[in-house]
Amino acid sequence: MPSLPSQPLQQHQQQQQQNQPFQQQLQYYNGQQDESYSAAQQLKWPQVIEIKDFNTLYHANIPPYQFWNLELLNKHPTFIRFSFTMPWGGNFAIYGRRNVAASVTQYDFVEFVKGGRIDNRVKRRRRSTDINVHLNQNVESNIVDAEQQDEIEHDFDGDEIIEEDVSTPLDSGKVIVQRLNRTHRIAKRSATSSGPITLDNNMETAIVNVTVLQYLDSGKWVISIYNDDLVAHTVTAVTEEAEGVTTTCPNDCNGRGSCYLGKCDCIDGYQGVDCSKSVCPVLCSAHGHYGGGVCHCEEGWKGAECDIPQGECEEPNCSNHGRCIDGECRCERGWKGPFCEQHDCIDPACSGHGTCVSGQCYCKAGWQGEDCGTIDQQVYQCLPGCSEHGTYDLETGQCVCERHWTGPDCSQDRHKI
Repeated sequence: MPSLPSQPLQQHQQQQQQNQPFQQQLQYYNGQQDESYSAAQQLKWPQVIEIKDFNTLYHANIPPYQFWNLELLNKHPTFIRFSFTMPWGGNFAIYGRRNVAASVTQYDFVEFVKGGRIDNRVKRRRRSTDINVHLNQNVESNIVDAEQQDEIEHDFDGDEIIEEDVSTPLDSGKVIVQRLNRTHRIAKRSATSSGPITLDNNMETAIVNVTVLQYLDSGKWVISIYNDDLVAHTVTAVTEEAEGVTTTCPNDCNGRGSCYLGKCDCIDGYQGVDCSKSVCPVLCSAHGHYGGGVCHCEEGWKGAECDIPQGECEEPNCSNHGRCIDGECRCERGWKGPFCEQHDCIDPACSGHGTCVSGQCYCKAGWQGEDCGTIDQQVYQCLPGCSEHGTYDLETGQCVCERHWTGPDCSQDRHKI
């Protein structure tokens, strides 16, 4: 039998060698990455960290497609701020789940951090107000006029260079443009230069700060950071109690947006911290004059465009949760807002024993019920009975006596003193 030519056999072997890295990567996408790790590698996976104190820095090197878990024992319902630093361009998911660790499908809350797997030569701009990029080395940046920014072209020689821009606006009407790319270089080029100037730089020198603000009930919480990249990444985490966080928004967003954790999410056509500024030209419907970004309506007219008579409601059906009376929405119980569009607690004060958040009462320790008006007997049966003439206050650690009774344990009759 004649032997096969050696040249096709060599080409076949070369093709197999070229496909080997792809086949290794394919294992990740098929969910087989666990089998590709040795026992020694698995020992290097991040350990579960117990967050014992606030404002303490923790860090871990997270392998590809693995979780880093942190446990937090939250003693009372409150807002918690999680601050992370992550490599710029990485892909992560931040999960939170009460009592047990989260999975990709089971969690109480999740935030995604997407660095973006974009095609070659496709550029994406980010506002400096959306993400903070810190460079560990001093890199000279281009300063160009804002209107000329989109006219600058950057051409690179090399393989698989994927670029992204970070733009920082200045008061002078100019913009600082910093260019980073997936080959871990930083490049600059002026509008008139003939080629880029590149500076080799490790990816870890470009870092983003990611902040997650979340209202957590009391109990143990597991915060899981998932690395969704092919390479390991170093991540740091700091946890703190967010003091002074309010759930109300300025001017209730002027009825032009929804309120979430104290910030307005404006509807299309409006912007500003309270959604008071129109992004389109306003004619005020010939019933007012325009000034300061809003319409100032004449007497007898109201609304953003001064097109609603004073005796009518801007939302005629009051979002189906109230009635329009004399030009104002009178909301049903459990609803609030200028158009009755916001959930409210049945008792907004939560009986003085909790906090109302998005229409739900979060009770303090020792209280339960829809309005936090019911004593949690499982807690109070282990506390002083206050002589059956009062209630023990967990916050102050003292008995709150009924009328006509006094003393540290409410055992003294005021009439007999």
